[in-house]
Amino acid sequence: MSVVTGVITQVLERWPAHGEWLVEVEVFADGRYHHADVPTFTERDAKNIKRGDEITIPENPDDDNDLLNEIPF
Repeated sequence: MSVVTGVITQVLERWPAHGEWLVEVEVFADGRYHHADVPTFTERDAKNIKRGDEITIPENPDDDNDLLNEIPF
C-alpha cells in the first residue's frame, strides 16, 4: 500500500462512532487534495486535529480529486 504525507487544509467533520471518534479531513499532498477519515480514541484527540497538521494517509489510486466532481446531492 502506498502512502502520501501532506498537510491538513480543512477539518470537515468530527463524530463519535462505536466507542471512538472519526475526523474527516481534507489533505493537500503531492499537488492534489485528498479526503481521509482519521480514527481517534477520544473526543479530546479528535478536537486536537487541526488545519496545518502534517498527516500520512494511504494513497487511493482511484482518488480522482473528487472535490470538483462531487455530485451535490
